[in-house]
Amino acid sequence: MAKHDLAPRDIDRELARLGELSLDELKTRFRDLTGSALPKYMRRGLIELAVGHALQAKLLGGLDRETRKKLEDAVATIVPKGEPPPKPKRQNRKLKPGTRLIRQWHGRLYEVTVTRNGFDWDGKSFGSLTEIAQTITGTKWNGWVFFGIKKPAPANMKANRAGHPKNGRGTPLCPTLDSVPPESSSSAPESVHG
Repeated sequence: MAKHDLAPRDIDRELARLGELSLDELKTRFRDLTGSALPKYMRRGLIELAVGHALQAKLLGGLDRETRKKLEDAVATIVPKGEPPPKPKRQNRKLKPGTRLIRQWHGRLYEVTVTRNGFDWDGKSFGSLTEIAQTITGTKWNGWVFFGIKKPAPANMKANRAGHPKNGRGTPLCPTLDSVPPESSSSAPESVHG
């Protein structure tokens, strides 16, 4: 069906037909509807969604000028012109919100709750367990190691030519329990998942 023959009543039929089109036909359809080409590497499902959106915008009318301006202004507050886009915050994929992490350190018990946006401890929100571990200990710690979620790097990890661990960051490895003085050995990490 040619683009000039379409009417709003044809939308459902045209959207259903998108799944039958080849990739080349979908790309051509998008170009016909929008006047611009799709990015070179796009998955088929996303191409179908883009063509479907373009089709609906063409037949029913896209966003009005005021709405487009509001969206552009909102994007500009997030990524000002000339600035690189912010790096997406690494999402916590291992721990589910509501999980409690409990760690004993120097005779005191510390409890951290996993949230959707990070971690809560001592009435404050933190973006990482490392921030909390460093606040508790006053020294550099990997938060995942401190709370017993991740094992520390092996003590026999070879150093590079500069004497730094293989990761090259120059930070010393977290001490293993074998290297902790006896009076601190009761501070072994405990994790309670709940």
